[in-house]
Amino acid sequence: MGLLFFLNAYFYKSTVPFNYFFQSYLDFMIQCLGMFFYLIFLRKFISARKNFPLLHYLLVADQVIIVLGAALFSWVNFGAVILCCRT
Repeated sequence: MGLLFFLNAYFYKSTVPFNYFFQSYLDFMIQCLGMFFYLIFLRKFISARKNFPLLHYLLVADQVIIVLGAALFSWVNFGAVILCCRT
């Protein structure tokens, strides 16, 4: 998340082409990655597998949803670019 804040502050001052890619795609991917690793940390920190089996299952399900959401977002984002450029 620190990387996200740094890149937001750095690219806010300029209008380079990478800035548009960052604001539309990379920003969301960094957030997804941060949440994914936070859920891993949370599961390990509270020993969810042993102490809270239902919570462990829900946290793993959340991680799967994050991965699927990021993949779907990537497919829609780049699929729209490919379809837009073909016409």
